[in-house]
Amino acid sequence: GAYNDFWFEVAGIGDTVRTSLVVYPENGRFPAAVEGAPRQFGGLGPDVPGARPVRYTVGGIAKDGPEDRGLSTRCIVGFNSGPPFTPSLYNNNVQIFQSRNTAVIMTEMIHDARIVPLGDRPELDDDIRLWSGDSRGYWDGDTLVVETKNFNGLRQTFNSTGANGNMVLTERFTRVAYDTVNYEFTIDDPSTFTDKITAIVPMIKVGGLLYEYACHEGNYGMFNILRGARVEERLAAESGTQ
Repeated sequence: GAYNDFWFEVAGIGDTVRTSLVVYPENGRFPAAVEGAPRQFGGLGPDVPGARPVRYTVGGIAKDGPEDRGLSTRCIVGFNSGPPFTPSLYNNNVQIFQSRNTAVIMTEMIHDARIVPLGDRPELDDDIRLWSGDSRGYWDGDTLVVETKNFNGLRQTFNSTGANGNMVLTERFTRVAYDTVNYEFTIDDPSTFTDKITAIVPMIKVGGLLYEYACHEGNYGMFNILRGARVEERLAAESGTQ
């Protein structure tokens, strides 16, 4: 494979005995997809031919140009930077901090900072669409609630399915212990799934700092993927096997 298992983050289940992160539907499973919802399957294996836009984060449909590669390879969004956040193989680091009028949710991977206005600031016009959507937040007791919409439709809704242009995402951050925040998210996208999805993921405090993830500056992976494909094409043409 492309990764050594040594670097994977394998977390325990904490104090929960749940067998699924999904708490709604109550059976812990994803609801059925809406008929006709787009499906794209990425991954670390061979490319799966398909049509642009590539909505998944890892993998690709071809190597004709950068638009054929996954969003994380292109340094647009990280494979674990959300929203919503789901556990990934490594670098699940998130920092949350608050100013007087905003909360900031910053992920180390791809170095993405989502600035969430708190209060009644007007929402963006519907025709303004963003990779991470337009977020607004408020406090419900000790829980930070973040509601996000206006996604650009160029990412999947969830689990290799859908286009997130119609998704409304509600996230709830609740500190339940000194070192634990319960992260609960609800996906509501009737154009992708026949029901809502709610999951709860424990976020555990770690000691240390977040570091700059200079993705574009160090993205030799994209260059080498495309360069290698051109070399393969040249060799095939020279040998008459193209």
